[in-house]
Order: sequence, then structure tokens, then C-alpha cells
Amino acid sequence: MATFGRDTEKLLFRHEEGATFLNHGSWGSVPRPVYDERLRLLDEQESAPDRWFRWRVADLWTDNLEAACRFVGAQFQNTAFVRNATTAVNTVLKSLPLKSGDAILVYSWTHHAVRNICDATAQRTGADVLSVDIKIPIKSRHDIVAQYREMLDTHPNVKIAVLGKIMGSSHA
Repeated sequence: MATFGRDTEKLLFRHEEGATFLNHGSWGSVPRPVYDERLRLLDEQESAPDRWFRWRVADLWTDNLEAACRFVGAQFQNTAFVRNATTAVNTVLKSLPLKSGDAILVYSWTHHAVRNICDATAQRTGADVLSVDIKIPIKSRHDIVAQYREMLDTHPNVKIAVLGKIMGSSHA
């Protein structure tokens, strides 16, 4: 069973004493085993940089992408690593053949950078951006699903819904 709290944080993370780090969405802090592996790989890179960049990086990249695909049940040929969620959303939206009359669906708490990408895509393509207005307090997940269902039923022109767990302002 997983354990949480200060003792686990001290065991797994390198955070300074007394700090509570909550912003993993922007600048990640990784568990000690991940940090240690990063240092091991950095040592490997520094010991033979030519070999590292010519051959090793591509193998590691492929191995890790295959592992990620297995973990999430994705097909390797349809998957890519990106630097962050904003880059991912930008990449996907630029790849879609959106046009005037189409719509992109977001929600009221969509992260600002992601919302800006949706707005820029709409401006570039002539599509509209629609938003599900999620209010606090949220009584149940069924209420949110019902809001999305109603939006999709009344706007069959929605071609993509952008959902995320990194939020902007809640407007509460």
C-alpha cells in the first residue's frame, strides 16, 4: 500500500526542509530513484559523448517511448514525446484539418497557455472555441459529464475536446 506524508517525501524527494512543493505541472521535481538514474545517464554521456549522441540517445528514446506506449496502451507509430502539455496541444491542433464552422471544446478552467493555443488555432482556421462552464462546488462527476454531453449534443460541429488536469483560474 502506498504511503504519503512528510516521511515519504523525505525518503523519495530532495526538497528543502519545510518546503511543500505543489507545482509539478511547470517545473517537476522527480523522485530520488529517477534523479539517480538521470545522474547515471549523465555520467554515461560525459564519458563518451560521441557514442552517446550518435547511437545511445536514439536507442534510449525508442526504448522509453515503447515502454510509455505499453503503459498507456498506445501504438508506437502514433506516439511522440513532447517537452510539455502545451507543446502537445499545439502539435495536435496544428495537425487537424479544422475549418470555418468547426469547433474546439475547452472548459472554463482550461490552462491559459492551452486556451491561447485554441484561440490562435480558431483564428487561423476559422473554427470556433466553445467552453463548458464548470462551477464550484462540483457536486459530482456526473454533473460534469452531463454538461459535456449537453454541449456535444447541441454543438455537433465540435471536432476536438481539449481536456486537462492542469488548470488555469477556477473563476470561483
